[in-house]
Amino acid sequence: MPKNINLNKIQVSIIIPTFNRQKSLIRTLDSLFTQTFPQENFEIIIVNDGSTDDTEKIVLDFKKNHQNISYIKQSNKGIASARNQGIINSKGDIIGFTDDDCIVDSFWIQHAVESLKNTGKNITYCGVQGKTLPESIIEQKKLFFHYVHAVENTGKEKYRSYQTCNIFYWKKYLIEISCFDEQLKYGSDDDIAFRLIKKGYKIHFDENILVYHEVRYQNLLTFIFKKLIRDESLPLYYKKNPEYKDRIFFKIFARKSHVYPIFAIGTVLMYTLNYEVSIPLFFTIFAFLASRVFVDRNYKMMPIRLLLFWRYFLIDFASVYYVVRGSIKHRYLLI
Repeated sequence: MPKNINLNKIQVSIIIPTFNRQKSLIRTLDSLFTQTFPQENFEIIIVNDGSTDDTEKIVLDFKKNHQNISYIKQSNKGIASARNQGIINSKGDIIGFTDDDCIVDSFWIQHAVESLKNTGKNITYCGVQGKTLPESIIEQKKLFFHYVHAVENTGKEKYRSYQTCNIFYWKKYLIEISCFDEQLKYGSDDDIAFRLIKKGYKIHFDENILVYHEVRYQNLLTFIFKKLIRDESLPLYYKKNPEYKDRIFFKIFARKSHVYPIFAIGTVLMYTLNYEVSIPLFFTIFAFLASRVFVDRNYKMMPIRLLLFWRYFLIDFASVYYVVRGSIKHRYLLI
């Protein structure tokens, strides 16, 4: 029989948006039921964003034995909309976010609550972010025909990103800025953090708040035609946050890997018009090597990156297409 829980004692609301990941969602929920933080003091809000698998059945089965689970179902409106639904229906003063492909450490909530409550004597902290590590080692042989998605955030990165797979906020600050921007299919998690920072609030980083992110391999063509379409939102994202364009390589488009496709297109046009192509071809090769091969000092990976040139061409040209389409749609060219 499920333990009786007094919902008036809820301090923390954990929000998990989900879409067609029934197997990994089970693992996420299992990790939340081993928390050192008292079960009666936190709720788990699962927002089903139009899943077509057995997600609903699985969640309702969990709900029979865990009274602190709340379930919301909506049509497929996107992850920002799903998170907003979770916030609107939450009972806690603290909102914690993770994803349906993550496993949280057993001290996850406890460390987050302690960190939030013990910071900010002279500074207003609106939230705290934790450390995210890949759950397993990336299998290099799968890189040839698959796109790998693996999140790693140690707090030592040059540019800090505020992924919602591992972050907690005081609810009142999220309400103050009207929560997530549902127009953004890309970067809604960074966007909400940037808007809070612009208001003068701070987000603390605590490496003791630990999450392990599943390493996923996706068919390359499926990734290009179904996932990359989110890049249409990149122009809107930078239109809203122009001060963060210093993250852009040469400030041309939104990613350094968008540079060489532009030179490549220019090379083809010049060749078609019978112009000299040696200079644009040189810049095409140089920009490709800089953005896709010599990106760090991991020299052992450089030969593999060279072998994967065709894969990068497919991904980067498709991404540029979506960005250009988004630039026209949102009337903002990323230059």
